[in-house]
Amino acid sequence: MTDGTHRNAGRSAEPGRARRQNRRRNRPQRVPGAVKSPCIGVCTLDEATGFCQGCHRSLEEIRDWMILDDDDRRAIMAKVVVRRGVVAG
Repeated sequence: MTDGTHRNAGRSAEPGRARRQNRRRNRPQRVPGAVKSPCIGVCTLDEATGFCQGCHRSLEEIRDWMILDDDDRRAIMAKVVVRRGVVAG
Protein backbone atom coordinates (compact mmCIF):
# COMPACT_ATOMS: atom_id res chain seq x y z
CA MET A 1 0.00 0.00 0.00
CA THR A 2 2.98 2.17 -0.28
CA ASP A 3 2.13 2.54 -3.97
CA GLY A 4 -0.62 5.03 -3.08
CA THR A 5 -3.53 2.63 -3.42
CA HIS A 6 -5.96 2.16 -0.60
CA ARG A 7 -6.53 -1.40 0.61
CA ASN A 8 -10.26 -1.05 -0.19
CA ALA A 9 -9.62 0.36 -3.63
CA GLY A 10 -12.09 -1.04 -6.11
CA ARG A 11 -14.57 -2.10 -3.43
CA SER A 12 -17.91 -0.42 -3.27
CA ALA A 13 -18.89 1.18 0.02
CA GLU A 14 -22.50 0.43 -0.83
CA PRO A 15 -22.76 -3.08 0.71
CA GLY A 16 -21.84 -1.76 4.16
CA ARG A 17 -24.15 1.22 3.77
CA ALA A 18 -26.99 -1.00 2.55
CA ARG A 19 -26.46 -3.36 5.48
CA ARG A 20 -26.70 -0.48 7.98
CA GLN A 21 -29.82 0.88 6.30
CA ASN A 22 -31.46 -2.56 6.41
CA ARG A 23 -30.66 -2.90 10.11
CA ARG A 24 -32.23 0.50 10.78
CA ARG A 25 -35.29 -0.39 8.73
CA ASN A 26 -35.76 -3.71 10.52
CA ARG A 27 -35.20 -2.28 14.01
CA PRO A 28 -38.35 -2.12 16.15
CA GLN A 29 -39.70 1.39 16.26
CA ARG A 30 -39.96 3.36 19.47
CA VAL A 31 -43.46 3.72 20.78
CA PRO A 32 -44.08 7.11 22.39
CA GLY A 33 -46.30 6.82 25.40
CA ALA A 34 -47.59 8.37 28.55
CA VAL A 35 -46.05 5.72 30.84
CA LYS A 36 -42.55 6.82 31.74
CA SER A 37 -39.65 4.51 32.45
CA PRO A 38 -39.05 3.67 36.11
CA CYS A 39 -35.27 3.90 35.53
CA ILE A 40 -33.48 5.92 38.21
CA GLY A 41 -29.98 5.45 36.82
CA VAL A 42 -28.94 2.74 39.28
CA CYS A 43 -28.36 0.05 36.68
CA THR A 44 -27.13 -2.97 38.61
CA LEU A 45 -28.63 -6.42 38.29
CA ASP A 46 -29.29 -8.37 41.45
CA GLU A 47 -27.94 -11.85 40.75
CA ALA A 48 -30.38 -13.45 43.19
CA THR A 49 -33.55 -11.97 41.68
CA GLY A 50 -32.46 -11.12 38.14
CA PHE A 51 -33.98 -7.64 38.51
CA CYS A 52 -32.32 -4.25 38.31
CA GLN A 53 -31.70 -2.89 41.79
CA GLY A 54 -32.76 0.58 40.67
CA CYS A 55 -35.93 0.08 38.64
CA HIS A 56 -36.79 -3.53 39.59
CA ARG A 57 -37.23 -4.64 35.97
CA SER A 58 -35.82 -7.72 34.28
CA LEU A 59 -33.34 -7.41 31.44
CA GLU A 60 -36.09 -8.30 28.97
CA GLU A 61 -38.39 -5.63 30.38
CA ILE A 62 -35.63 -3.03 30.19
CA ARG A 63 -34.68 -4.08 26.66
CA ASP A 64 -38.25 -4.00 25.34
CA TRP A 65 -39.46 -0.86 27.14
CA MET A 66 -39.04 1.48 24.16
CA ILE A 67 -41.11 -0.71 21.82
CA LEU A 68 -43.91 -1.58 24.25
CA ASP A 69 -47.26 0.16 24.18
CA ASP A 70 -48.71 1.81 27.28
CA ASP A 71 -50.79 -1.24 28.26
CA ASP A 72 -47.68 -3.42 28.35
CA ARG A 73 -45.74 -0.72 30.21
CA ARG A 74 -48.52 -0.47 32.81
CA ALA A 75 -48.38 -4.25 33.29
CA ILE A 76 -44.64 -4.02 33.95
CA MET A 77 -45.15 -1.10 36.33
CA ALA A 78 -47.66 -3.17 38.31
CA LYS A 79 -45.01 -5.88 38.68
CA VAL A 80 -42.42 -3.25 39.65
CA VAL A 81 -44.64 -1.99 42.49
CA VAL A 82 -44.92 -5.54 43.86
CA ARG A 83 -41.18 -6.13 43.48
CA ARG A 84 -40.36 -2.90 45.31
CA GLY A 85 -42.65 -3.95 48.15
CA VAL A 86 -40.90 -7.31 48.46
CA VAL A 87 -37.49 -5.62 48.60
CA ALA A 88 -38.64 -2.99 51.13
CA GLY A 89 -40.57 -5.45 53.28
